Amino acid sequence: MSELTFRVATEMDAESIAEIVNGAYRPKKGEGGWTHESDLVKGDRTTPDQVRTLIKDSSVVVGLSADAIVCCAHVAIEHGAAH
Repeated sequence: MSELTFRVATEMDAESIAEIVNGAYRPKKGEGGWTHESDLVKGDRTTPDQVRTLIKDSSVVVGLSADAIVCCAHVAIEHGAAH
């Protein structure tokens, strides 16, 4: 894997971010993982439109490997504190 670089996401990244988040929280049947919610909640965790709203209202940072988005983090400020 090439070295990761990071930048603030743009609305053009929404599709890739939604795909990464849905893959992490809603893996395909038979796939496991510590964030697995498929047995608890059906459907996608997020949509590209929801991601676009987050990008407009707060910050999303993406990690890139060879110019492909491979990870992301949502950062928001509420009540004077970041989370």
